[in-house]
Amino acid sequence: MSTTSRAAGGTLASLGLVCAAAALAGCRSAAARSPDPVPTHSATSSALVAKCEQDGVTVSVTGEEAGLGNRAVVLIFTNRNDRACSMRGYPGVVALDIHGKQMAKAAETIAGYMGGLMNGSEPPNVVLPPGGSASAMVEALGFDQSDGSACTRYYTLVVSVPGYNGTLPSEVPWGNDGCSELQVHPVVPGVDGRA
Repeated sequence: MSTTSRAAGGTLASLGLVCAAAALAGCRSAAARSPDPVPTHSATSSALVAKCEQDGVTVSVTGEEAGLGNRAVVLIFTNRNDRACSMRGYPGVVALDIHGKQMAKAAETIAGYMGGLMNGSEPPNVVLPPGGSASAMVEALGFDQSDGSACTRYYTLVVSVPGYNGTLPSEVPWGNDGCSELQVHPVVPGVDGRA
């Protein structure tokens, strides 16, 4: 065997060991992390994913919460399409009374008492794979902030995906006694409205 072929064989063996070590390191670091319920991607890769449209997303509500006069629900956005789509920013949210009359339009806030982007960062670009979900929290007070008195509760929320300007938003129940200072936080990965 020539010196050249032995050197090439040694180089290939060394390269194989380096690749095996790198693969094991990747497995260890992947096992240490907990998986995200909804994958998020860098701005570069998510820029290639189409924006989620209202008619391709199911909007539902869950997670009714209360604490120190605050009330909240979590809006869940689920991709019904067979391709990924992305969301970034604030959903449109309007509260209606029991008769369908508009009571309030939600103020867009990064975070509130109950949830949102707790680190105050910019709203993320969230990619929803087919069947995947993301969420946004909606909050209100259970009393009239101006004088602390009782007020007429919101009955229904009319919700549109971020950036949607069409005429067919979704309606979901409010489900608690929140009645003033309505606010919505940005869409975040996962299903609890917090990041």
